[in-house]
Formats: sequence, C-alpha cells, structure tokens
Amino acid sequence: MNWRLLRGPWTDPHKNVLLEEAILNLTEEGASPWTLRLWVNGRSVIVGAYQGLGDVRTEFCLRKRIPVLRRVTGGGTVYHDHGNLNWSLFAPKRLVGSDVHAVYRTLSNPVVNALKKLGVDAEFSPPNSVRVRGFKVSGMAAYVKKRVVLCHGTLLIDADLECMTRAIRVRDRVANVSSFVEQATVEGVEKAVEKSFSEIFGVELTEQGPTERELDFVRSPPASFRSSRLL
Repeated sequence: MNWRLLRGPWTDPHKNVLLEEAILNLTEEGASPWTLRLWVNGRSVIVGAYQGLGDVRTEFCLRKRIPVLRRVTGGGTVYHDHGNLNWSLFAPKRLVGSDVHAVYRTLSNPVVNALKKLGVDAEFSPPNSVRVRGFKVSGMAAYVKKRVVLCHGTLLIDADLECMTRAIRVRDRVANVSSFVEQATVEGVEKAVEKSFSEIFGVELTEQGPTERELDFVRSPPASFRSSRLL
C-alpha cells in the first residue's frame, strides 16, 4: 500500500491548521490520498475545536505577537514552536478503528517505537499522551469521519518550555526529548517517526506536496471550517 508523505510545507501556523482540515475533508471525499504529514509550526498557540481561551495567557501572546488559532480536532490548548514536531495521520477508519481511545493507543505505537530506537524510554499514557519518566512529551487529538480518521500529535523535542509556560496554562509535567537524549534533533526524530509509521502499518511512503484542491481550501477556506485565527 502506498501513502503520501507530506512534509510541511510551511511553518505558517494559520496555513498549517487550515491544511489539516482541508486534507481531512478531501480525504473523506476520496479526493486526497491517505497521508502521513510531518510538520513544524512557528511560535503559536493552538486551541481545541470546542475550547475557549481560558488556558491562553492572552496578554503575553498579544505582547509577543504569538498567534492563537483554533484547530479542527478537540482536546486542549498546546504550544508550538520550531522545537516541536507535529505529526498527522489521515488514515482509513477500517485500519485504525473509530473509538478514539483505541485510535490513540494504536497511533501512539509508531511514536513510542521511534523514541525507543533513539534510546528514549517512552510509553503510551492513557488517554492520549506519550511520556518519558513521567513527563509528557507528546499529546494527541483526533477527528473521526465516515471513512477517514485524522489523528495528530505534538512531540516536544527542543521547544522553548519557558515561553510555553508564559503563553499557556500548562496542566501537566512536560519535558523535551532532548532532555533525555542530548543529540535529539527535530530532523533526526522526524526521520525515526517516518520510518516507524511505515514499518508498523506496512505502507510505502512517497513524498508529495499538497494537491491544488488542498491549496485552494487554504487560500479560501469555506465558512464551515472550524480552523481559524483567534488572536
């Protein structure tokens, strides 16, 4: 089975959250391929689809010009910067199931496996986290449609945790992967995650860019889109 590997293609947070929703909708229509996306956002705060701004430290974000955006999936508020790797899987529901708790457990496996191969003793922590020595390094969120499941997650590799704690209310103990393996880089972890997804799901990944229809959605998002800029 051949899937698309989509890197980036931007670090613009607004374009990136719009592209997530565009791929989800077009995959549901059969107009976009099954996809593993690996991407990085510039410094930003991303809020869950059904969440208010209660966990956003708005004064700091406005002062530092940190954009605050809403994504298509539920869950909590997260902080992104160039030291955080985001991964997104747009997969057939028949492959990963429809129960979100089972989806999180299944799709955490490639991330945990990749980190273990890099020498990091990672483990899945229900309902939707990956932890190392009790510290959260990754969180996940999902959206289930009729035929496709979007599950995406963060992976703290060398993020600015001080900025994170000033930009959002952090409700857990968090750490960077680089705290446990000094040589960990975003590029190195990205390669390990890519290989792990390919091996575990038995798919061949072919690098391709966004389709024209996906780009059209990003340029002119429909009014029905949940993804938007809040601040």
